[in-house]
Amino acid sequence: AGAGLPDFLRPTHYAQVDSIPLTVNGKADTKALPEAKPLGALTTAGERGPETGTETVVCEFFAEALDLDDDEVSAVGDFVSLGGHSMVAVRLIGLLRREYGPVITIRDLFTLRTPEAIARHLDENS
Repeated sequence: AGAGLPDFLRPTHYAQVDSIPLTVNGKADTKALPEAKPLGALTTAGERGPETGTETVVCEFFAEALDLDDDEVSAVGDFVSLGGHSMVAVRLIGLLRREYGPVITIRDLFTLRTPEAIARHLDENS
């Protein structure tokens, strides 16, 4: 998705298909398409699992807040790319504060963006 597009025009989900299913009228059969996944679920070269206890907890909280499977969240997965927005951020901050106390803000979440960076922040500040 082009860097010049406004956020609301950038795709946030994808579904990989071999061919577009068609109706008897030759139009795209959208009901036959597989469920779309967040773009952040795409495998990337730098993807890795959590390495510390805090990273593990943060990845689990990301998955819970974003309504994703645990294996869809990498320690270096970007919150926004995974489908995060302000309402999800409030939910995620609530989970993190319940576990670690008031050491992280919504601003921190949008600045740090990955479980790895958030876990480091939590370890340094709690």
